[in-house]
Amino acid sequence: MSEAKLLASCVWMSLANVFDVVSTKVGLERGLKEANPFARQMIETYGFQATATYKLATPLFFLPLAMIVEHPKAKAYYGMMFCAMGIIFAIASINNIMLICLKKRG
Repeated sequence: MSEAKLLASCVWMSLANVFDVVSTKVGLERGLKEANPFARQMIETYGFQATATYKLATPLFFLPLAMIVEHPKAKAYYGMMFCAMGIIFAIASINNIMLICLKKRG
């Protein structure tokens, strides 16, 4: 996997992660509850801002590791991992947005 593709997969994951954090924040402000028990405990213990910082910063720790790895299969693994995490964050964002819209209606 080329470094450009690796970087693109990291950008995708980061954008999806930001949308997840923002949609979670909006949902919590509108009275929804965090469904993920780990995230809920983090929010209750450290607050939303600290939890969001942790959530946004942690995946980016892996980008430098992915860039310095020389083995092509390892680079491909990191790229697939970034893409998969992006898909998970995108699904969470869509779920949050749907719940926010349903909360408005009812």
